[in-house]
Amino acid sequence: MESLWQDLLYGALNPNTSGELSNYSWNNHRYNIAIGPDRTAVERDGVVRFEADAGVVVRNYKLSSNRLSFAIKTLRPTKITTSELAGALSLKIDERPTKSVVVDHGNVAFAISAGEHRVAVWK
Repeated sequence: MESLWQDLLYGALNPNTSGELSNYSWNNHRYNIAIGPDRTAVERDGVVRFEADAGVVVRNYKLSSNRLSFAIKTLRPTKITTSELAGALSLKIDERPTKSVVVDHGNVAFAISAGEHRVAVWK
């Protein structure tokens, strides 16, 4: 089942301060969303599902049982961490394959350069 997040846009490119939307109920889940100059994060049902170490804008977030894809814009090099999928995974950034990645403690992390990118992670 594909996620309903695909039409959502969240984050901020260059926020002056940090802010949080807490305990938001949507589609039978509880969400916390944090944005700030050094962190953008989405927590669903008590688990951080997406995190960036910068202010970023994320759109077209699509999740299925074996694939995650999204578009992201950042003003500086950024580390992305996601816990949406488990096991041995493959990663493409801007349609270019990168090395296969393995989830560590339920998280996969990778770096992106400044700019706009399309990311896909799959089993």
